[in-house]
Amino acid sequence: SPVASTGAPTSSPSASPTASPVASTGSPTSSPSASPTASPVASTGSPTSSPSASPSASPVASTGVPSPLPPPCDDNPEGWYDSDGPDYDCEWYDEGSNCANYGDDYAR
Repeated sequence: SPVASTGAPTSSPSASPTASPVASTGSPTSSPSASPTASPVASTGSPTSSPSASPSASPVASTGVPSPLPPPCDDNPEGWYDSDGPDYDCEWYDEGSNCANYGDDYAR
């Protein structure tokens, strides 16, 4: 037969298992619960310490319109070249991505 609780620790183990735990008090406990807790709440918009399950949306919506092309070579004054020598003239900057990569490195 069960023995009434004294509310105090005993010096020796009991002969039978103790009663089941009482219902939740709503206060934090020192051990895990037997069943899963509620699902996490909706995002707060704050950064997290772990990655999301899927990629984020692009930060800028695409317009579908390509960027405008740079203006054509303007050899002005005629025969112009940059401070690295005559090989780096208007024609050189007009080739491929030379203008985009090197054209704005120096003040005019």
